[in-house]
Amino acid sequence: MNLPINHKSFSKLVTHKCKRFISYGFWDGMTLPKLGKWLNNFTTEQEIFFSAVILNNLLYRSNDHIKSLLKEFVYISARNIVQNKYNINVSIKEFLQELSVDKNKYNIYFIPSISNKEPLYKSGPHISRVLQKDFHINDLKFINREDLEKKFNKDHIYIFFDDFSGTGEQFILNMY
Repeated sequence: MNLPINHKSFSKLVTHKCKRFISYGFWDGMTLPKLGKWLNNFTTEQEIFFSAVILNNLLYRSNDHIKSLLKEFVYISARNIVQNKYNINVSIKEFLQELSVDKNKYNIYFIPSISNKEPLYKSGPHISRVLQKDFHINDLKFINREDLEKKFNKDHIYIFFDDFSGTGEQFILNMY
């Protein structure tokens, strides 16, 4: 494998960035010793560069960051969709209450943009668990993507989600 001319500086830059993320508390559960131990698995120039590429492609968000993004998603975005569809004004408290009960007054469903065959550690199931646990969204308001065709109703609201990287790649792969 031919390495880029700047592979050493790239690897150092990425490692430094990761150490900063850890020191700033951006990576929950990650410590400098854990990172060092992982990096020590790579010894050749090719392996070190490969580890830097992996680290550089990680789009890591802390649990607090995820919850903050989801709070905006639920409190503002999803609520606005309901308000616009039904031409009503719904308080955050009322909206959260409706999301927590079995009855589906607003006919709103959340669909993780993954296949049922994908592992539970993927971002879609993780986001679903956070929405259920921290925002008390009733599990009856979640639909698997594979079940959408048989449950589809044109008058219902379907909100697809995955992570917050914004690339759309996983959505496109799993929806078509």
